[in-house]
Amino acid sequence: MIKKLLTVIVLSLYLSPVWAGEAPEPIPWGALSKDEQQILSRFESQWDGFAALRQKRLQKGAQRWQTMTGEEQARFKKRFARWKSLSPDTREKIKERYIRYRKLPPERQAAIRARHKWFRNLEPEQRARYREKWQSMDRNEKRKFLNNLRDKERQVNNQRNPRRQRPATNH
Repeated sequence: MIKKLLTVIVLSLYLSPVWAGEAPEPIPWGALSKDEQQILSRFESQWDGFAALRQKRLQKGAQRWQTMTGEEQARFKKRFARWKSLSPDTREKIKERYIRYRKLPPERQAAIRARHKWFRNLEPEQRARYREKWQSMDRNEKRKFLNNLRDKERQVNNQRNPRRQRPATNH
């Protein structure tokens, strides 16, 4: 979960202006607050050479940093170090998966989050068994497994709210 949360944070800082369709104006160094300047001080000499989009991302990151507790900042530093330690290929794959996830309808995103929460709440040994089983499956077995999970999820949802029953669809 930590790895995915880090990915979400990094990518949201990285891609948020792109999704909004913004073309931000360059931000002069002097327009940053004193706190933002302090947080971003290592970029001061390069600031004017950065694209406006990068400046905006860095500013938003600095603003978010200011709202974090010391514990949250320590956790973020640890997660970011782990992100940086990933190979460029792995980071790119994670970014691609995140972009695909963001394009999904909200109900599919919610279902994925719910499954992830369920998985994270399992005992570590049980998670390891599921992970090992998943890694040993071929593509068709994985698809069948996911379809079965979706069917079970629909059954549980239909039991909770019988009026919202939806027909099963094959993906």
